[in-house]
Amino acid sequence: AAGQPPAAEGCDPNLLVMVVEDGRKAVEQLQGKGALRSLADKERRRLLSAEGPVLAFSDTQLQSDDGMVIGTSTNTASGGGNSPGSPLQRNLGVRTGSMIKEPTQQVTLRTIVILEADALMGKTPLQVADYAAMWALGGVRQTGGGFGERSILSLFEPGAAPPESLTAFDLAFLKSLYATAPNQDARLQTQQIAENMTDVLVTP
Repeated sequence: AAGQPPAAEGCDPNLLVMVVEDGRKAVEQLQGKGALRSLADKERRRLLSAEGPVLAFSDTQLQSDDGMVIGTSTNTASGGGNSPGSPLQRNLGVRTGSMIKEPTQQVTLRTIVILEADALMGKTPLQVADYAAMWALGGVRQTGGGFGERSILSLFEPGAAPPESLTAFDLAFLKSLYATAPNQDARLQTQQIAENMTDVLVTP
């Protein structure tokens, strides 16, 4: 769906698609196994109370604008006494101060999409793969519906006539999203995505 080849055998997968009989029960089982520990309380409550045949969540990590994470260091300079990856205090060093770009960024490590088997009847593998790709690559948390044939995100909307695969709208969104800086101010990023999408969709 993303036009990228899969990684080599033995890699750590960053997108998991689960097909289950009962999505709510599957989430509760994941909760019991500690798989939702990394989620913020608000996100965990949303997931546990969500309705519908599709449930999804992402493990994210807060990093500095240059990719450093809390508790580790990639500093190899002498004098600090810290080897790469050595534990540090729970703080995060940043190097920028700007009203346009934030000093930190949220990085998605893994996305899990849970689909109920009954809802897959009549859906093609391509549709399901592209749907999961939009959740993972687009950072989707939940959809309010109403996409119709404009987007593959309508795949499980009641009464919708979903497209056969990713649409021009979907591709324009992904292209515009990844054209922005990951640490860009959210309001400016939203504005830039909208402007980029307009340019992409209206350009012959």
